[in-house]
Amino acid sequence: MVLDKYFTWPKKTATKKIISAPPTGPKLLITESLDLRKIVWQGALDLGKLHPLFGTGVETFAYSYFFVRPVSHNLTSEWDFIYNKAHNEYLNYLATTGFVGLFTYLFLIAVVLFHLLKKTIKKDKLSFYLFLAYCSILFTNFFGFATSSVTLFFYFIPAFWYISTNQGSPPVNPTPRRSFSPKDYMLSFIVLLVSVSLLWYLINYYRGDVLFAKANQQIKNENYPQAVQLLQRAIQLHDEHVYEDKYAFMLANTAYVAAYNKQDETAKQLMKLADYSSRKSIKASPENMNYWKTRSKIYYIFYQLTLEKKYLEEGVGALTQAKILAPSDPRPSYSLALYYSLLESEADGAKNQNMYRQLAFSEIDRALVLKPNYYEASLLKGQLLKKINQPEAARAVFQKMLAQFGSDEAILDELKSLYTTRK
Repeated sequence: MVLDKYFTWPKKTATKKIISAPPTGPKLLITESLDLRKIVWQGALDLGKLHPLFGTGVETFAYSYFFVRPVSHNLTSEWDFIYNKAHNEYLNYLATTGFVGLFTYLFLIAVVLFHLLKKTIKKDKLSFYLFLAYCSILFTNFFGFATSSVTLFFYFIPAFWYISTNQGSPPVNPTPRRSFSPKDYMLSFIVLLVSVSLLWYLINYYRGDVLFAKANQQIKNENYPQAVQLLQRAIQLHDEHVYEDKYAFMLANTAYVAAYNKQDETAKQLMKLADYSSRKSIKASPENMNYWKTRSKIYYIFYQLTLEKKYLEEGVGALTQAKILAPSDPRPSYSLALYYSLLESEADGAKNQNMYRQLAFSEIDRALVLKPNYYEASLLKGQLLKKINQPEAARAVFQKMLAQFGSDEAILDELKSLYTTRK
């Protein structure tokens, strides 16, 4: 996409330890799964402490984790991944539903285990086998999270046990059937109407998800107009802010393409729609850091289209909000450094230029404090130093990168350009 080279980061990033490598580039270690889990578990515990009663909300871990994400996560090989679960079902309940939800969940488990164990002691084979199956679910949920099939077994095992062990004989004198009254017909109609409405809602939700998946595939193929149409249909079926966020970004990209093709009026209309959709998604979920990052990308596209300084300032505001929501994430600071560098070029007077320059270096240094092995941030710092005519300081940054990451074409090119300039 238009902004990927500025605002996305490679998946294969620095890990716990960087090993010197041959000229092919840095050789990176993959962080152990258990080490990653320990970090995420700590974050889930911190979320539980921060929202002890009812948690952050059901299925909100994907973005609420950023509120308390440990800085140590930045030194793992999966530092830029999205974690939609705590990889521990019990801690996930604590983080998203608080102690009320966790204790309710544990109480249910305790009741089921008590009855299964009680029957097992009486040498009931079925109860014994179901007890073992249930314990296996509880064990695996400790080191991971419950999938849909596991969750079904979690509830079906006690239900199956209860039905199989409580099949009493039918009553001797069953209650005779009575005829339906008008009231019964009315209640039945209401139940049927509600059931059909809920079923239609779920069908449309499913259809929207299918269209959203197709849109993502079109985005990968860089077919943006088709992706926009698919996302628009998905939103019509189900008004979901996840769709709206993606829709806003694709509208902005399509506006860029329209402007490139000299379709200025179309580009303006698409810009308005993109801004509206972005605001709508943020209004629906104002604490979702990813939506603020999307908004900053949209504003950068608007700046490319219009060269108006106000869009850079709006982008700074969006990234500042993202930084507040994710204080340990180095990416908002990295992006802010880019924005401040652009604002420095747009600023009037030496005083304003110096202010934006200091802000740019402040943010890039903050990103490197949070993630010392942040390749892109180090490279940007060297480039900023070169931009303000400090070749010796820039050379020191690039040489440090060679020692840290190994031989790399981009770093060598920067050093070569500094050497050529000096001569």
